[in-house]
Amino acid sequence: AVFALARMQPRTWLDRVAAMSNIRWVGIYRPFGAALADARGDLMRVQPVQFIEGRRHPRYYFASEVVAIQDIQDFVRKLASDRFDKQAAFITEPAFAAAKGTVREWTETTNTARIEVESTGRGFLVISVTPHKYWRLTIDGQPARAIVTNIGYQGVVVPPGRHVVEM
Repeated sequence: AVFALARMQPRTWLDRVAAMSNIRWVGIYRPFGAALADARGDLMRVQPVQFIEGRRHPRYYFASEVVAIQDIQDFVRKLASDRFDKQAAFITEPAFAAAKGTVREWTETTNTARIEVESTGRGFLVISVTPHKYWRLTIDGQPARAIVTNIGYQGVVVPPGRHVVEM
């Protein structure tokens, strides 16, 4: 999906992917073909990598809207259309009008996350963590169903009010 989007939007694809993927730093590899001698006198090619700091994108955020997609190709088409903002969530389930929400606080370890949220109605929390069969989600200690979001991440429907979402 990323490569297809890059072909369709060569100038703007990275900003879209960074926003949904919690990417802040990008490494750019630009070999310029120069050759230098190392300490032993052997020639080696200089192949610099440049790291660029981008905008700070949250790992956990409430979707501005929930958009239904059929498959990866539909996801790429809709993402490339620029009709949706960077906080839209794309799922292979029926779309719904997502309520506004706020991530109040979060803590995480290698294997867990605790996210304190507040939603004004039926909201959709996007979790920029890849789905895996061993992840379990709960809302206020009750099992919640993870929904594959933006092809490679997770999301969960959050009811109105203040809640604790845990993974």
